[in-house]
Amino acid sequence: MKRTLLLTTLIIVGSGCQQDAQPTATRTGTRVVVPVNGIHCGSCEQAITNSAMECTGVNAAEADSETGELVLWLGPDGSKEVVLAKIEPLGFTRADTPE
Repeated sequence: MKRTLLLTTLIIVGSGCQQDAQPTATRTGTRVVVPVNGIHCGSCEQAITNSAMECTGVNAAEADSETGELVLWLGPDGSKEVVLAKIEPLGFTRADTPE
């Protein structure tokens, strides 16, 4: 079961995120707020924001340690699930239940 979950995560992350994507800060598209566990400081905020910006369809991202939230601005091909899969190996997990 763990192997299947890991493989699924790798497929999702590999298909939706690009290591060489150029970050942009265009706050356009659909605004999505996701509560995230483990955002403790500015370094955490930066790690999450940078990882989110590597994902296809993320127009802008902003992690906030005070609120414990990740705010995403997603284009039509963006997915919060892909972003969550990208930040999970860094030790950050979704704080709420699926909608």
